[in-house]
Amino acid sequence: GNPTLLMVNICLSMTVFYLLFVFGIKNPNIVPDTDHHKYPDQGPCTAFTALLQYFLLATFTWNTLYGINVYMLFHGSVSGTPRWFPKVSVAVGW
Repeated sequence: GNPTLLMVNICLSMTVFYLLFVFGIKNPNIVPDTDHHKYPDQGPCTAFTALLQYFLLATFTWNTLYGINVYMLFHGSVSGTPRWFPKVSVAVGW
Protein backbone atom coordinates (compact mmCIF):
# COMPACT_ATOMS: atom_id res chain seq x y z
CA GLY A 1 0.00 0.00 0.00
CA ASN A 2 0.84 3.66 -0.08
CA PRO A 3 1.95 4.01 3.58
CA THR A 4 4.23 1.00 3.14
CA LEU A 5 5.89 2.61 0.11
CA LEU A 6 6.46 5.81 2.06
CA MET A 7 7.82 4.03 5.13
CA VAL A 8 10.18 1.84 3.08
CA ASN A 9 11.61 4.94 1.39
CA ILE A 10 11.99 6.74 4.73
CA CYS A 11 13.90 3.76 6.11
CA LEU A 12 16.00 3.45 2.96
CA SER A 13 17.04 7.10 2.92
CA MET A 14 17.80 7.08 6.66
CA THR A 15 19.83 3.87 6.37
CA VAL A 16 21.93 5.21 3.50
CA PHE A 17 22.45 8.47 5.42
CA TYR A 18 23.58 6.64 8.56
CA LEU A 19 25.90 4.33 6.61
CA LEU A 20 27.47 7.27 4.80
CA PHE A 21 27.89 9.07 8.10
CA VAL A 22 29.48 6.13 9.90
CA PHE A 23 31.79 5.03 7.10
CA GLY A 24 32.43 8.43 5.52
CA ILE A 25 33.50 10.43 8.54
CA LYS A 26 37.17 9.97 9.28
CA ASN A 27 37.69 12.37 12.16
CA PRO A 28 39.81 10.86 14.93
CA ASN A 29 38.92 13.76 17.28
CA ILE A 30 42.49 15.01 17.42
CA VAL A 31 42.86 18.69 18.21
CA PRO A 32 44.86 20.32 15.39
CA ASP A 33 47.96 22.38 16.15
CA THR A 34 46.66 25.44 14.31
CA ASP A 35 43.37 26.79 13.07
CA HIS A 36 44.64 26.85 9.48
CA HIS A 37 43.64 24.12 7.09
CA LYS A 38 46.91 22.72 5.76
CA TYR A 39 45.71 20.23 3.18
CA PRO A 40 43.26 20.82 0.34
CA ASP A 41 40.02 18.90 0.45
CA GLN A 42 40.04 15.74 -1.59
CA GLY A 43 37.28 14.57 -3.92
CA PRO A 44 35.83 11.84 -1.70
CA CYS A 45 35.24 14.30 1.14
CA THR A 46 33.18 16.58 -1.08
CA ALA A 47 31.29 13.62 -2.56
CA PHE A 48 30.46 12.22 0.89
CA THR A 49 29.30 15.65 2.01
CA ALA A 50 27.03 16.03 -1.02
CA LEU A 51 25.58 12.53 -0.53
CA LEU A 52 25.03 13.14 3.19
CA GLN A 53 23.18 16.37 2.41
CA TYR A 54 21.08 14.70 -0.30
CA PHE A 55 19.99 11.73 1.81
CA LEU A 56 19.28 13.89 4.86
CA LEU A 57 17.05 16.14 2.76
CA ALA A 58 15.46 13.07 1.17
CA THR A 59 14.65 11.76 4.66
CA PHE A 60 12.93 15.02 5.59
CA THR A 61 11.07 15.04 2.26
CA TRP A 62 9.82 11.47 2.76
CA ASN A 63 8.65 12.35 6.27
CA THR A 64 6.78 15.34 4.86
CA LEU A 65 5.17 13.15 2.21
CA TYR A 66 4.16 10.67 4.90
CA GLY A 67 2.53 13.52 6.83
CA ILE A 68 0.68 14.63 3.70
CA ASN A 69 -0.51 11.06 3.21
CA VAL A 70 -1.84 10.89 6.78
CA TYR A 71 -3.56 14.26 6.30
CA MET A 72 -5.23 13.06 3.08
CA LEU A 73 -6.36 9.86 4.80
CA PHE A 74 -8.03 11.75 7.65
CA HIS A 75 -9.42 14.70 5.71
CA GLY A 76 -9.92 13.14 2.31
CA SER A 77 -12.72 11.15 0.92
CA VAL A 78 -13.69 7.66 2.04
CA SER A 79 -11.64 6.14 -0.79
CA GLY A 80 -8.34 7.28 0.76
CA THR A 81 -5.45 8.87 -1.05
CA PRO A 82 -5.63 9.53 -4.80
CA ARG A 83 -4.25 6.96 -7.22
CA TRP A 84 -1.61 9.40 -8.48
CA PHE A 85 -0.10 10.03 -5.03
CA PRO A 86 2.43 7.13 -4.99
CA LYS A 87 3.90 8.14 -8.35
CA VAL A 88 4.12 11.80 -7.38
CA SER A 89 5.60 10.97 -3.97
CA VAL A 90 8.36 8.84 -5.53
CA ALA A 91 9.14 11.62 -8.01
CA VAL A 92 9.23 14.28 -5.29
CA GLY A 93 10.90 12.14 -2.62
CA TRP A 94 13.92 11.13 -4.67
